[in-house]
Amino acid sequence: DVRNNANAAWAEGYIESCAAQGIVSGVGGGKFAPNGNVTGVQLAKMLLVSLGYKSENEGFTGNAWATNVNMRAAQKGLYKGLEKMDTSAAITRDNAAQMVWNALQAYEVEYKTTLVTDSKGQLSSQVTVQDKVVGSNNDKITMLRDKYDAWVSVGTLISVDGKNLQISMTPADAAASDYSVTKNNGASYENLTFTKLDQDYSALLGQKIKVVFKNGKTNDVIGVYATGDNNSYTVNASDVENDKGDIKFNDKTYKVELNTSKKLDTYVDGKVADGKSVADLVAMNNTANVLTLIDTNDNDKIDTVYVKTVTVEKVTYASSSQIVAGGKTYKYADENIASGVKKDDWVVISENN
Repeated sequence: DVRNNANAAWAEGYIESCAAQGIVSGVGGGKFAPNGNVTGVQLAKMLLVSLGYKSENEGFTGNAWATNVNMRAAQKGLYKGLEKMDTSAAITRDNAAQMVWNALQAYEVEYKTTLVTDSKGQLSSQVTVQDKVVGSNNDKITMLRDKYDAWVSVGTLISVDGKNLQISMTPADAAASDYSVTKNNGASYENLTFTKLDQDYSALLGQKIKVVFKNGKTNDVIGVYATGDNNSYTVNASDVENDKGDIKFNDKTYKVELNTSKKLDTYVDGKVADGKSVADLVAMNNTANVLTLIDTNDNDKIDTVYVKTVTVEKVTYASSSQIVAGGKTYKYADENIASGVKKDDWVVISENN
């Protein structure tokens, strides 16, 4: 149903390539159903083979193939974020994209053959599968890095400055990263700076993020996104209350996790700042500041606060080139100022990271 089939001409090259690599084997009877739907478990099988699994070793063919595929797929995290998906149903585009992305971040595997001796002294070979290792350090390698030379570093976003950002890394972050730099004789890790970004990621300040970059070059960033370990809440500072040392807003109380200085890790307008206590946050009640309260490790305790300082001022002078508000001059050439601002207007002023 592929060759000499005008309706399947678009698929022939892909099927030839994937069949040659064992990624697809068809739906039976020598057919591939190029215009049919693909189920979640079928896609999982293709991705597992792409990661290095062999169908004949893993039982990805035969009556129990779906059970065996689902087991391996769950082990490799292919269904992360898709736990409620019916793997036997036709997969949707968004779920397919999620599965492919999960596979790209999974470690590739390889088979290892060892000789073992049985109770009668007879030698036999034993084949086991393990995460693939490369280089002199026997590092594991993801499909994303191996096939596309895209590296990933994990850390907490601690600074945004124009087109640059910086992350801090814990030992756990470094273990999950393709790139990190040690300091203090290997006892800790340097902060990493990434440059030449094409958009503003300040909304992620204080959160655990992944930075994807090309060929190990920190000035060639492909993308930045928050990991699933974060829970964040954005609230006006005027709405925050102190509930016996915990934070209350929107009629709900959230427990806090303070650092060794008995403070929340704090960032103000894109920069690391001195830590703030719950009382310090409540002291901002008479400001227009906006707070993003973050649980960075998914333990239901707020440990980080990002403060966006906001001032409200009356315009005392306005011209075509500048305005004066709160005793400070702002020039149209230097700032992002809304057009049409006039004397005696009230304006909201915040940092543009």
